[in-house]
Amino acid sequence: MPLESPSNHSPSPKKNYQLPSHSQSHQSSQESPQNSSAIRKVNSSALNHVSNGYSPSVLNLLEQPPASFPLRFLLGGLIFCLAFGSWAWFGKVEEVGRAQGTLVPQGKTYKVEPSTNGRIKQLLIEEGDTVAAGEVLASLDAEELKQEINKIEQRLETYQNQLQQQQNLLQVKKIEALNGEEIANSDLKVQSVVIANAQEQLMSKTQQLAALQQEVNQNKQRLERLQPLEKSGAISQEYVFQAQQALQDSKMKVLQLQSEINATRKEAERLEVELAQKDQQKTRTQLEAEQQIKQLEINIEELQGKIIETKNELAIAKNQEQETFLQSPVDGTVLSLNLQNIGQVLQPGQTIAEIAPKDSPLVLDAMIANQEAGFLEKNMDVNIKFDAYPYQDYGVVEGKVLSISPTSKTTEKGTFYQVEIALDRNYIQHNQQTIQFQPGQSASAEIVTRRRRIAEVIFEPLRKLRESGFKL
Repeated sequence: MPLESPSNHSPSPKKNYQLPSHSQSHQSSQESPQNSSAIRKVNSSALNHVSNGYSPSVLNLLEQPPASFPLRFLLGGLIFCLAFGSWAWFGKVEEVGRAQGTLVPQGKTYKVEPSTNGRIKQLLIEEGDTVAAGEVLASLDAEELKQEINKIEQRLETYQNQLQQQQNLLQVKKIEALNGEEIANSDLKVQSVVIANAQEQLMSKTQQLAALQQEVNQNKQRLERLQPLEKSGAISQEYVFQAQQALQDSKMKVLQLQSEINATRKEAERLEVELAQKDQQKTRTQLEAEQQIKQLEINIEELQGKIIETKNELAIAKNQEQETFLQSPVDGTVLSLNLQNIGQVLQPGQTIAEIAPKDSPLVLDAMIANQEAGFLEKNMDVNIKFDAYPYQDYGVVEGKVLSISPTSKTTEKGTFYQVEIALDRNYIQHNQQTIQFQPGQSASAEIVTRRRRIAEVIFEPLRKLRESGFKL
């Protein structure tokens, strides 16, 4: 900038002096203190050279050092812009989707369900309790069932007593039938022997009769020979009388023997009739015994069938009584308990508790809102914060997305997807203590859905305005 002399002085030779330019100021700010001192000396000599021609105010302005703050401000702003631009371009920010859920065992859980109606009589567990296989969790009122079991047992005992009686009677009847058959056979055998003897006697007497008849004929012939001789006087009458007496005796013997033969024949016939009757009686007795035995066997079979049926009925009743004791199917932890109070009525198939198997790994079963699930994928990183353990003191547990439900579920709170998240560990450490997680504990999960440049996030509102048709 040219310096003009005051109007009240005479003109002098004009010399052009300029204030330091911006580039010169920047250069001077970078010089060492020695250079600045040298410049001040030069300026001072120059000012002394021209001091005689300028006013004091101008001279005072010329003597001030060049200002460096604007230059430094501009330089600092440039450095800040470069650093901010690099940070915004290369730096990335995580976008997370938040899900809420509870810890559940991975895989299958076991449900405890009653198989019969009943009222809760006793409740022995609470949610979160550790149980062993076969341990009784609750019991139902079984008074009516016990009364029914007593009736069945009494009926079974009656059937068993009747069966024992019928079996004993069957044995007696079989023995009686066997003995009766042996007696009948023996009697028939004796009767046959008697008949045989009678027949032998009849045959013997018949033979004797034939001999007597021959004797009668001989005596008759002798008498006929003697009678002419007696008439002629050749023999005495006594010989004829003796012949007549002998004929008469032989005839009497024949008559007597014929009578005996008739009696023997009748006796033999009677014995044969009696034998036939005894044989028929034996047959009838055997048939009756067989019928009685058959009927007893039928009764025994019926009683055995009733006993089997009653035993099955008793087994079912006792099984139902056993089922009034609701037991844990496995070693594990009570994941949920759906019983409210004592006296609650249960229906068959109603789930009263869920048991998580022992040593089953825990996963977080969570629900994520539909609007936050757009970029959700498997194996995404997750930060899990447990409600029971504030993350400010206990930290967070890392995990990964295991699975995502293929369809959403709509509830009163909105539309959600179900997400299963695997934990890197099943415990949390605090103050040198290891705290194991338990099924049923609630937690929130922050799922890293994507990573974006900071610049994209900063200019996102502008991009949306531009896409909406707003002119910048």
